[in-house]
Amino acid sequence: MGNITGLTNYWPFLRGLAIDIVSGRDLTCSGSPVYVSNRVGETNSAVYISSTANYFMAPPDVYFAGDYTITAWVLMRSCPSYARLID
Repeated sequence: MGNITGLTNYWPFLRGLAIDIVSGRDLTCSGSPVYVSNRVGETNSAVYISSTANYFMAPPDVYFAGDYTITAWVLMRSCPSYARLID
């Protein structure tokens, strides 16, 4: 996809990877994510997180300061206490 104008980071789940296609600073996962088909059926383009022990972390030099936007498609099968998308 190359550089996307105006973005500093972009982490789509493509082919079972959480790579940053803008700056090369990839996400890391605390556990073993299960990659599944996304909402339109593309294989390994979404992630199923079945436990609170599994989460993705941005690289240590990525800060959310100033204006920023986070977009996510989420299918919540339950809503446990303290559930969140970003912390």
